[in-house]
Amino acid sequence: MAKTYLANAFSLNMVQLPCTIKAEEAKAEEVAAVDFVSAVGHEATAAVLTKKLGKEVPANRTVVSLASGDTLYVTALFQGGKPYRPPEGKVLNEQELNQLEVKLVKVTVL
Repeated sequence: MAKTYLANAFSLNMVQLPCTIKAEEAKAEEVAAVDFVSAVGHEATAAVLTKKLGKEVPANRTVVSLASGDTLYVTALFQGGKPYRPPEGKVLNEQELNQLEVKLVKVTVL
């Protein structure tokens, strides 16, 4: 049975190679409407996503292993319309995250 996750990051370590993935932007309403397992590893990100989705997103630092048919909704940070990556070692707090645009991306393992 396919699983659905919500996370604050995507890594190729989450999939078994070789595989094919599809990535597309997702709306908050779409994510809020599905049952997902939270794999959001940071409290501040979980709090921001809870507000954005209007649905409880618990912080849950866990390992995700995606199989064929699984879906991962993942956050992508933007600032001024450009992708944003915090400096090395920087953990953003809720106030700092609220100053950025948090987009959602749907990653599906085909």
